[in-house]
Amino acid sequence: MKHSVSIKARLALVMLIMTVLLMLVAHIDAPSSAQEPSPTPDSPATQMVLEMGATATQLAINETATQHAINQQNTQTAIDQTATATFGTPTPTSTPQTELMLGIPPDYGELRDTIHTQVARFEAETGIKVFIDDDYGGPTYWDRADMSLQLNDYDVVFVSADLLNRWERAGHLLPMDGLIEDEDDFYPAVLDAVRVNGTLYCIPRDAWSMALFYNRDSFDKALLEYPTDDWTWDDLRENSQLLLEANSEPLILDGYIDYWTSFLYQAGGRLTDSETGAWAFNSPEGLEALTFYFDLYRMGHTPDEDRWLWGGSEFSANRAGMTVQGNWMMYTFMEDDYSTVDWGTVELPSHRAEGTIVSSQCYGVASQTQNREASVLLANYLTNAESQTELFFTSGLPSRMSLSEAYIDYWVNRASEKGLVWQRDDIQTFFDSLNHGFPLQSFSVGDRFQNPLYDMFWDAFQRVLNGEMTAQEMLNQLDTVVITEEP
Repeated sequence: MKHSVSIKARLALVMLIMTVLLMLVAHIDAPSSAQEPSPTPDSPATQMVLEMGATATQLAINETATQHAINQQNTQTAIDQTATATFGTPTPTSTPQTELMLGIPPDYGELRDTIHTQVARFEAETGIKVFIDDDYGGPTYWDRADMSLQLNDYDVVFVSADLLNRWERAGHLLPMDGLIEDEDDFYPAVLDAVRVNGTLYCIPRDAWSMALFYNRDSFDKALLEYPTDDWTWDDLRENSQLLLEANSEPLILDGYIDYWTSFLYQAGGRLTDSETGAWAFNSPEGLEALTFYFDLYRMGHTPDEDRWLWGGSEFSANRAGMTVQGNWMMYTFMEDDYSTVDWGTVELPSHRAEGTIVSSQCYGVASQTQNREASVLLANYLTNAESQTELFFTSGLPSRMSLSEAYIDYWVNRASEKGLVWQRDDIQTFFDSLNHGFPLQSFSVGDRFQNPLYDMFWDAFQRVLNGEMTAQEMLNQLDTVVITEEP
């Protein structure tokens, strides 16, 4: 496509021509005597030049505008031809003028490309134009999304677990009850993870649950039977000690509140009171869970080692007999030079109850959108079966029950391509765990990384390990953190 001369260049050329003409007029009308008056601005010759200049200027503007319109039409035609060649002739379900803004976090590589492809397909199928805000520069996505929602710039927005409560409380999200297509296909526990006070506020794109990972080689060397879904806390403690004594490959846990919370639920405790929203973890059940967690943690960590050591990496490197992690580990195994650890999973051991943490990432609709119907259509499209299938590679569980078998097939086949043998039942565990799942609760304030409870838990955890306080004193200290967002 040829680029037309810019309007500034055309106007500059017109002004040059006018200047030359005025000089010629001045020469033609020059007086024969120095005492005679000079030509005036309203002389016939001057007026003729000005009229010619004005006409030329308008012609330049009109030509540029016409060329600009032609270029825009050519560009749109090329885009339409590309979309038609790729996706077929669109069948509009909305007026061509409908435009939406989608806010998503910046991401390099396959995830970004996949979402952009999904949006392009949506545009081709519906005739709705979608602008994607995934800028890599400036403020973080979380800050930019906050501002965009306040300014009513977004129509559809990606919502992480740590922002759901915050944005609901600010009134940014549209209630989605009755607006989710095939709602019965979603796992109930995953829908619960995106509810606030009983109301759905977004559509789950994926899900995460936790399980007990075990290293078959470690158990074989220690001549121990593999864990089962029927294990209790006592079985977990006993076998961790036996692994440590047999080959120094015990259970390795992490000192973060999200990991401990599963044990709190297994003890029959709760993080907050479901009716009042007040802290509820400082209880006999909370103390029992924390004391048990410390006992297990000390088995897998020596006092002088790096306490930032992640149990997932140790397990992937064949240095741990067991660990408590989530389905993200499959992606970790693939990234760690195709870890050869012979791993298995079972649901987390029970005590008074069964329990694991469930979280989800989802798409919400801005409450102030001027295009509600189209926005709901886009949010549903990005979470339908086809779109979720295209995101299997992230290792996030599909939130739709109908996709579990396809997801397992994907990961078994992907492992096989690398010469690895992964068992279907070990992946199925993550889906089974959803039956005993509790939503991950977050109480962040300000920036998404400012979580006083999270930070205080880590600091107090280290102090207990150093002998500076007891588990009960740790709970007392955590109880002083003010809840800044309703659970």
